Amino acid sequence: MPPSATAGPHPGARRTDGLKRPLTLLFLAVLLLACVAPPLIGRVVESRQQFLLDQLSRYAIGAPPIVDDYQTGWFTSHARHRLPLSDQGARQLAHLLAGARTVAPSSLIIDSVIAHGPWPMLQGLPALARMRSTFLLEGTDHHTTRIPGAAVTRIGFSGGGHTRITADAIEGPMAGGQGVFTAAGADIEVSFDRHAAHLQSEGRLGPIEVAGTHGLMRAGNIAFHSDTTPTGHGLRRGSSQVSLERFEFTDRLGRQVSGSGFEIDLTVAASGATVAYQTQLELAEFQVTGGAPFAAKMRLAIDALDSVMLGALLQRMQQGFPIRAAGTELAAVVRPGSRLQLSELEILAEDGRAALNLDLWLPADEDRAISDGSELLSLLRGHGQLSFNRPMLNSLLGLKPGANGDPIGLVRAGYLRREGDILVSDIDLSGGLLTVNKLPLPLAFGR
Repeated sequence: MPPSATAGPHPGARRTDGLKRPLTLLFLAVLLLACVAPPLIGRVVESRQQFLLDQLSRYAIGAPPIVDDYQTGWFTSHARHRLPLSDQGARQLAHLLAGARTVAPSSLIIDSVIAHGPWPMLQGLPALARMRSTFLLEGTDHHTTRIPGAAVTRIGFSGGGHTRITADAIEGPMAGGQGVFTAAGADIEVSFDRHAAHLQSEGRLGPIEVAGTHGLMRAGNIAFHSDTTPTGHGLRRGSSQVSLERFEFTDRLGRQVSGSGFEIDLTVAASGATVAYQTQLELAEFQVTGGAPFAAKMRLAIDALDSVMLGALLQRMQQGFPIRAAGTELAAVVRPGSRLQLSELEILAEDGRAALNLDLWLPADEDRAISDGSELLSLLRGHGQLSFNRPMLNSLLGLKPGANGDPIGLVRAGYLRREGDILVSDIDLSGGLLTVNKLPLPLAFGR
């Protein structure tokens, strides 16, 4: 009898049979997970999307969203959220985007298609869900206007995520027949943590053109970047940068204001009950019809403002309420130890130069209550210096280049003193009295 007829199963066959069972169990487990996980993940995604939208909309618009409809599917869900446009700035922007409609938009509608379960893993990095959202503006007459563009969002397993908003070019009549609005589109990216608290954003807008009844406005590319977290007082700390390539405004009479190379950098720091601001601004060129072009730069620092009162004031302003004439809100923002330092404010013309440095503070040992703006001015202390050369003075006074006169008597009165080719004013503020070169100005700051 051949050896093969009496021998047992081949060792390789035994190993193959041994692998079949765990592979089959693994396949069944994956199949079960693929069938059961999507609806479970869909429920998680629903609550997560609602939370993220609530936080982001409160930050951007100031109002929570309303769920109009949510249809949970096996692998795909559909959602419709409505954001009431309660913020004045948001309403004005929406009215501009709505075109020639007579009824102002009252709500922003977000329609989303959400893919959850294993399918998002087939595109890019693994994720809890991916969604694509489009936007509509709805008026009080329930008529809707589509906003060109879409937002694509990835929600990670940690709960945080990333959104990219792209807007198509738009051109059309403005509301109320006030002109034509044209924009080249936008590309904005926002990253957020699981609490939607730490936000990082960057993007580009424009160019934009508005040809309206009041004149023509053009703006080049607008770029921005920010990295912020909330403070708990309605404020956000962190850094933000904005740059504007160029801008131009021409009124109906042909008068024009134009500029280029505008950049602003803002840093906000919060510590306990106080908040501090640092701002740096640069303008490469600015020109008014009939005048010579000039450049400007500035650095401003504000320390130890009251976080709670400042947050309340900013919320009032965002809701469209004006600052009271008596300045009670502004006075409440300032506390003992508050300081404003304006440095490196410099204006450069063709051959002219002007500079201003200013330091204002409320003494740290001041314990009197501040009721309004007049009270605040009577308690502030400060000093500074304004300086400029003769060509800049001639330009400011409308004198011919090379003139050396004193048409309004500033030098003769002592408010300006000569230091070589430079004219200087030393500024001091104490007890409600403002002096320039130790000469009092006729301004009643105190009561």
